[in-house]
Amino acid sequence: MLAKRLKDSKLCFKDVMQDLRTLQAVKLNVGEEQFILRTELKGHAYDVFKAIGCRSPNRIMEHNVSGK
Repeated sequence: MLAKRLKDSKLCFKDVMQDLRTLQAVKLNVGEEQFILRTELKGHAYDVFKAIGCRSPNRIMEHNVSGK
């Protein structure tokens, strides 16, 4: 499915996968709150989310830990 959508959008699968591999996320604890921060989208990473009809993840997301 992803490969077909990328083909339709003229993106190279190999390049896209390389760009997605650079995407990283870390957990950050601030007091009692937890957040997940992600790196900047590089190359065609944004285009992948667009091609599959999905928003890219926010740079900063609140992380709710169940059971607290």
